Amino acid sequence: MGIFVDREREVKTIVDFIEGSSNQVLHITGLHGVGKTTVVKKALSETSAKSVYISSYDSKTHILAEKSINERADDFYYLFFMDRYPFDMEVESSFLKMMRKFAEENVSVVVIDDAHFLSEFGAQFIVYAALSEELKIIVVTRKDLYNKSIIKNAIERIRRENLLGEMHLEPLAEDEIVKIFREHLEAGISQDYIKWLLDCSKGNIHYINFLLKGEINPDISIPEKIKEMYMHLGNEERKILGYLSLVRKPIDIDAFVSLTSIEEDKILFLLDELSEAGWIYEEDNSFFICSTEIAKYAYEMLDEKTKIELHRKLGEYYLSTGDIRSAAYHFKYCDRERYIETLEKCAQKAWESYSFSEAERYYRELYHLTHKNEYLKNLLEILLFSAKNREFGELISEAPETDEFNILRVIYYARTGDIRRAMKYAVKCSNGDDLKIRILGNIWMAYIFRIMDLEEIAQDILQKSFEESKRINYLEGQIYSKIYLGLAKYNLGDKNGVDDLYYALKLAENTRLRYLAAVNLTDVLIAENRLVEAEKILMDMLAEARKHYMGFEEKLIVMNLAYLLAKKGLIKEAIEDFLELKEYLEERNYGFLLAQVYARLGDCYQWADDYETAMKYYKKAFETAQEYGYPKLIKSSYLKVKSLREKAGSIKTQKELG
Repeated sequence: MGIFVDREREVKTIVDFIEGSSNQVLHITGLHGVGKTTVVKKALSETSAKSVYISSYDSKTHILAEKSINERADDFYYLFFMDRYPFDMEVESSFLKMMRKFAEENVSVVVIDDAHFLSEFGAQFIVYAALSEELKIIVVTRKDLYNKSIIKNAIERIRRENLLGEMHLEPLAEDEIVKIFREHLEAGISQDYIKWLLDCSKGNIHYINFLLKGEINPDISIPEKIKEMYMHLGNEERKILGYLSLVRKPIDIDAFVSLTSIEEDKILFLLDELSEAGWIYEEDNSFFICSTEIAKYAYEMLDEKTKIELHRKLGEYYLSTGDIRSAAYHFKYCDRERYIETLEKCAQKAWESYSFSEAERYYRELYHLTHKNEYLKNLLEILLFSAKNREFGELISEAPETDEFNILRVIYYARTGDIRRAMKYAVKCSNGDDLKIRILGNIWMAYIFRIMDLEEIAQDILQKSFEESKRINYLEGQIYSKIYLGLAKYNLGDKNGVDDLYYALKLAENTRLRYLAAVNLTDVLIAENRLVEAEKILMDMLAEARKHYMGFEEKLIVMNLAYLLAKKGLIKEAIEDFLELKEYLEERNYGFLLAQVYARLGDCYQWADDYETAMKYYKKAFETAQEYGYPKLIKSSYLKVKSLREKAGSIKTQKELG
């Protein structure tokens, strides 16, 4: 549009961010067409800082043709928006290479527009770069797409590190629209005309531009002229519009030839015809459809047979380029079997890359479509791993009472404090047909005995479970056995339990169980005042959890880091971390951990001599432990409440006597 109106304050904020703010990332959001990109480009023009602009609509970054990927093997920019993840590429070395590239080119500012379309790689890089504090990053997203995007977790992570600045752009106001008119028309403007423009555009700068040029009717609908012109288009032109209406992003010539099997010269001729007629426009040898309304109209005008054909071709095309997410989207409308097949690949990829919310969504869809137990099991495992206890509890009733599901029931009921049911299913599993299930059943039975403060019984079961797991080379069984065996020994006064926990951490090096091993080991190390050892392990694990957006694992590590802060005397900081963790666990109904956090908060407030608040949290720990059936915590919380009451009474007596 080329018009800049009354955004001086926003421009100054961006310039200040680039030149002096302590924040590393500026997140700019607003509705589509509100002027976000224009404001950023205006700000960049007013600073001497060298910048790189990356957008999903930049043909240099959003590569669709397979050959283009091969030609740009050393250029990582396309990975920001490419769904296909470079599995043969070590992620951190890729980040380092990109950072070196920016440094060599003296780039100090990276702008990522349309960041709601970012890939997992792009989102992880933003966090990495922000924490390095070597680059300023401006992230631009649409308000309506942000909440469902991959970038959301990255932004929340940066916000927690206090490295984030935020700006929301509102639509234009009446005086700003007047200013736009004066840029276009050197004449007076009636208030009625301004009111009409405001009503039609809702302050959206793109719609205002269309209205001024007469390209759309006041109801933002397709002009009758366009509808009439569509009826004169040939089948090939309609198919090209159909592809663009489905893709909703730039398509280059190579992609068109691959999709349509039409010769390149003819494709170019047809595209030129459509461009001249106002259907599409070209930028950097890629083609876009003019608006979402035109895209919607072009799609609606296709017959069902053509729609199915286009979806199938696009699905096959995206599958050939490795973009399985887009392939699944298109197969959904034309081929149920291939939709399920590609959806399963999406789910596996999400699970392997720690994108649990995505994996959950895919497995839910797979289970909804097929009602297969294998998808239900995967979904339940993700819910359990993500600590989504309410969702798990609602869904587990649909699962059959087989060994593979019963072991999940044991873990769920043990974690949420239903000891009777947990023991019932643990016994079932310990008598199951599969040896590994029997081992896990015994391990979780021992876990329940530990909750009941029967450490000697638990120790015997766990020692046998470890030996049996080692005999059949069952790694998961060895790790679980060693973790709970080490804790049982330590609680019985045997300091060798620490060695068992270190052994478990070493065994779990390449599995997700290393978080469980690390948390339990560092819990004991902190209790033993071996704070340096504990801090090193926790910081390493925290970096790993945050790299993969492992929210629940991060919270486990934060719990022990907060306790470590308290042991160092940093009580205020520890309380802040525990309160944040408390909210997270309360929301997810994670009973046992919540009781522990209440108890730790009680400790912190007691060390801060705030006995009234300490008493409140000890009582909460007691009540929560009682509700979920944890005798050991019930006992310790009760004794702390009793001791604190006596201490508070003694202090009161001394004050009265004084």
